[in-house]
Amino acid sequence: MDIHKLGLCVPKPLQEFCRESLNKDILIAESSHDLFENNINGHIYRPMVERYRWGCPLCRRH
Repeated sequence: MDIHKLGLCVPKPLQEFCRESLNKDILIAESSHDLFENNINGHIYRPMVERYRWGCPLCRRH
């Protein structure tokens, strides 16, 4: 099982503080909603699921 360090909806002024005080490898996810931007955090979620993606027959055609 993989463990990922995420900061969800961290205000911009606090992002660097979180990295310095909590963990330098923390990933900051932006506040998102499919209505506005359905892939705003794709850079975070895609690497997490990439190794599972090719096991799905429906995903192989992409």
